[in-house]
Amino acid sequence: MATISDLIKSHISSGRLFHAYIITGSDEDGRFEGAKVLAQSCVCERDARPCGVCHACQKAMKGLHPDITVTGRVGDDKEIKIDAMRAVRAQAMVMPNEAEKSVFIIREADYMNAAAQNAMLKVFEEPPSHAVFILTAENPEKLLGTVRSRCELITLPPRDLMIESALADKFWRAALRRDRVLLSSAATELEKEKDRAVLADFIAALKRGAVERIRTGEISEALFTSVTDACSDAEKYMIFNMSAVHLAGLYLNAFLAHV
Repeated sequence: MATISDLIKSHISSGRLFHAYIITGSDEDGRFEGAKVLAQSCVCERDARPCGVCHACQKAMKGLHPDITVTGRVGDDKEIKIDAMRAVRAQAMVMPNEAEKSVFIIREADYMNAAAQNAMLKVFEEPPSHAVFILTAENPEKLLGTVRSRCELITLPPRDLMIESALADKFWRAALRRDRVLLSSAATELEKEKDRAVLADFIAALKRGAVERIRTGEISEALFTSVTDACSDAEKYMIFNMSAVHLAGLYLNAFLAHV
């Protein structure tokens, strides 16, 4: 079962980036996670985007990249107003600071009022070549048809269908960032899992992640071998009712040697 990151990557695997996207499905946290992965792909400095390890990706993951702007409703506002979108439109005309693209994430874009949508429609019709717009929306049908028709739609499945893969993704994020604190956190989370089916899906997701990341050059052969060997051992141990605690220890050791 694919993670949000996997799903977003599958949409950009051809290397082509559209000037505007609508991300729907999942919940708002999931949609925003997808938007951040897509934004990271836009500023990534390597061919296999997002690589997760280049300087631009690292800054994007920390929310520090100067060419990624996030906007949306402010405070208790019930809608996104035209002034906010005029500001985005004006900023989009400025060339990016570091990357080839300037990326603008508009959270809960279905809360834009009609005037705000029409303000953005002008830039969607004649987009600057360096700008990418990513809209998250629970109800994209609330957006004007003219706005929707100018955006590539990405629909994410409900987040609860991806829970078992989210933890595997956390292990990989820790590995790519060389973040031992995050790795320990992921192992602790794994220790608490009691559902055997979820554990089996976690092992499968981790193995798929290793194959995908060695193919794109994100990880070393040593890490790939260490993780896939651990997956093979875990699959055998699961037959003998291996506990989540032992499973977490197995993977923690596999990753720690390379993080």
